[in-house]
Amino acid sequence: MFNFEKSVFNHLEPKTIQNRTLTGEMFLKLTYEYVDAINTGGIPQILTSIERVISSETRKIVETTKAIYEKKVILFKKKNLLLLL
Repeated sequence: MFNFEKSVFNHLEPKTIQNRTLTGEMFLKLTYEYVDAINTGGIPQILTSIERVISSETRKIVETTKAIYEKKVILFKKKNLLLLL
């Protein structure tokens, strides 16, 4: 059984949508989008749902990157200020 699992996992490719790897969190968001559409009597709009999830993921990446950048700028300013003193 272990060899079978190892063989399967070694040959699996990550699922991608619009050249982005589908994470568990993204899959869950897509699932909620589809279920919500069905529960409200609508038809899931696959492309719209994917675009919303990717947009959400992109916003998170931008916010994280911005926070890292701001921290590095603050550290850089502190180091340069100490050199001036």
